[in-house]
Amino acid sequence: MANYRLAIIFFICINFCIYVDRGIVPGAFQQFDAMIERELGPDNVDTYFGALTSVFIIGYAVASFVVGQLVHLAPPFRIVGSGLLLWTASIVLAACAPSYWVLLVARGLSGVGEASFQCIIAPFIDDFAPQDSKALWIGAFYAAIPVGSALGYIYGADVASASPLSWRAPFVAEAPVLLLLAVAVFFVNVPPPKGMQGAKLVPQATAQVSGGDVDGAPHADATPAPSADPSADPSAAPSAPAKDVSLAVGLCRVLRNRVFMLVALGYAAYNYSLAGFGAFAPKFLVALRLLKDESEASTIFGAVLCVSGFVGTLLGGYATDKAIAGELVGILIVSAVSMTTGAALAVSIAFATGSLAAYLGVTAAACLLLFTSNGSAPLAMMTAVSPEDRALAMGVGQVIQHALGDVPAPTIIGLILDSVAPKTAHGRSREGLELTILAIMGWLGWAVLFWLASLAVGWRFHFGRDAPQGEEDAHPATATAAEAGAGPLGAPETARLLTTDRV
Repeated sequence: MANYRLAIIFFICINFCIYVDRGIVPGAFQQFDAMIERELGPDNVDTYFGALTSVFIIGYAVASFVVGQLVHLAPPFRIVGSGLLLWTASIVLAACAPSYWVLLVARGLSGVGEASFQCIIAPFIDDFAPQDSKALWIGAFYAAIPVGSALGYIYGADVASASPLSWRAPFVAEAPVLLLLAVAVFFVNVPPPKGMQGAKLVPQATAQVSGGDVDGAPHADATPAPSADPSADPSAAPSAPAKDVSLAVGLCRVLRNRVFMLVALGYAAYNYSLAGFGAFAPKFLVALRLLKDESEASTIFGAVLCVSGFVGTLLGGYATDKAIAGELVGILIVSAVSMTTGAALAVSIAFATGSLAAYLGVTAAACLLLFTSNGSAPLAMMTAVSPEDRALAMGVGQVIQHALGDVPAPTIIGLILDSVAPKTAHGRSREGLELTILAIMGWLGWAVLFWLASLAVGWRFHFGRDAPQGEEDAHPATATAAEAGAGPLGAPETARLLTTDRV
């Protein structure tokens, strides 16, 4: 039992380090701005700066699809270790980069390592965390996003400003730690997640589902069909059906799952706003004349983000565990409610720029509410698909959320900032800064719409058994559900309700 818990804690620490690395560039923005201006000139500095924080998606997008296929062919934790070694190499390249463009390439390569980690470790936690606190453990894993990013702001600003190496110093200091963590992954001795190479096949039962979705929506109510007693006839024991693991077929299954796609699109809008705001938040504090310099702004904003993000993510996981006992529709309720209330409060940040206390207070409250869905959204995406498809689904989901969310956000927001609040000898326009913040947080409206739509679809099929007989017959479907049994941590595993594999 302890081995699983220690492995999960170890992986949470690695995720934390990944996001500390992500926070270096926005934290040390003055040093990176100076380097960009020195090499490329004073025009469009914010645009080039935004590209540094988002270019990793190039490596991430390619690696996600490759990893989603490789998990069926190679030991998953070797894939993770190899990816993290490449990630470490990208950090070394960033520290030694002779120009902006080499630094841009290095940051792009870091996405490969992150993809190999995120696609595999989230399903591992989904399988091996205790059933009665699964959402809390997943929430702890994703709490590394706000906590790691926040400490990355502080770490990047303080180390870069104190060292003669300037912006290179944070990369130099973190490289040895990351190398040790990457090597340690090869010595992790725990079973791989279900549906990946080396995982034990679990008995499957065929279930007839009322209210099934012919387009791939999740089935929320399954009644297992009677199965033969294995002790009476060994040949009658249920066995895991062969699953087509080709990339095209797996992608088709994932992309036709309506709940998965709606949650992923909502998560992309959510990440657009949070990543865009996080990348420029220290700049906003200085430009609004609420704080004086980069180090002070990064430290204070980092502390606010760290506390509110950590508390919000864990509260969301705890609420999910207590309220819904792992059912998909309950996970969607937690996500939709927290997003709706958090988005309304986040928009008001643009109107609270008059004083530091008001600005930070509203920001902290909004982040706390928004981060309560930080663990429930990935859990919903994993619950909506079959175990065999989870690695690919997490890869696809991450590509969607990065490609439509946190990757374009810094560059687009940099363009908006350069347009409506350009840097002048007298500073930036307060009205332009407020308009930029409003544009960032207003994008959360898309997250609200997509997650409410996912809840509507999930609700319909969860309660499909109550529909009139004619309507039930209009949506016939057959799904497979994992037979309930004792989990590796001693908690019983509830049957996962799978989608129809119609491609």
